[in-house]
Amino acid sequence: MDSTNLMILLVFCILIIVIFIQYKKISKITMVYSLSNQETTATMIDFENEIEKKAIIIDNKEEFISNQSNQMQILQKKYEDEIKDLKSYYKGIEGQLRNFGEINTHKILVDLKTELVENDEIKPDQMLILSNVFVPYRDKNGKLVSRQIDHLLLMSSGVFIIESKYWQGNIMYGVSKSKAKEFSFILDKLYPKNKMNDEATIIFTENFETNSENGNKSTESLKVLSYGDPSSQVKGAAAILSQLFKDHGENIFVTPVLFFNNSKKKFMNYSSNKEPFVSEDEKSLREFLIDKIKNKNYFSEEQLRKMEKIVKDVNYLNN
Repeated sequence: MDSTNLMILLVFCILIIVIFIQYKKISKITMVYSLSNQETTATMIDFENEIEKKAIIIDNKEEFISNQSNQMQILQKKYEDEIKDLKSYYKGIEGQLRNFGEINTHKILVDLKTELVENDEIKPDQMLILSNVFVPYRDKNGKLVSRQIDHLLLMSSGVFIIESKYWQGNIMYGVSKSKAKEFSFILDKLYPKNKMNDEATIIFTENFETNSENGNKSTESLKVLSYGDPSSQVKGAAAILSQLFKDHGENIFVTPVLFFNNSKKKFMNYSSNKEPFVSEDEKSLREFLIDKIKNKNYFSEEQLRKMEKIVKDVNYLNN
């Protein structure tokens, strides 16, 4: 073999060796790259799984928080409604404050009892006086409200509630459109829904004003007032108290009494109703109660004390 052929063979062998070495390097790089891709893929899958788990946890937490928030809102609404109900109840009580007329009536009742006891006509426990009584009850809408009773008399001859009206002016009690005749237009304005024989109470009072256009001279005018129907008011209170006794196993009739005790008034009674009993002065009230005391004794002293306890137990703000 000549030198030329030997040289070619040597070059060829070297080339084969170089190619083999490069192939090994490329194979190693490919393997490393493949392993790297596998690890990267596995890492990405693990990462995605981890994110998914965390997302589920977050969703669960958000759902839990949302549920708790809803529960809190429900409880808060319930709490606010209860507070509102109680506030309304106590506000109703605060708006029914004792006035001078009630104090005056209370004194009349106490003086009458003292007189009857001193004359041995009754025993002290045969006439129990409770003034400014508040009885809670539920109205037709289920709302907690209270009904004030000015004066409650528990007597051996019966149970009476007395509503004091310290009104002044010209009082037309129990007047209806049919009785008012040509003045029925006043009732039409004040009580448009009243029928011809429905009774109402209106008051005429004098009103003095200074008129600058008339040289600052005082002018007199007549004012017409309406405070609702006192008859229905006292009869409603009697019914509520009677129901209270019935709820405690006592079937007791409560007699309603209206007492107009302002001396600065003119009183006209147009009513045809037998109830409530209407008294326009101290004399007629005393006569009415003394007459009742002379009647048969329906209740024992023990029964009267039981009734007193029933009222006091529910009368949250009793004086």
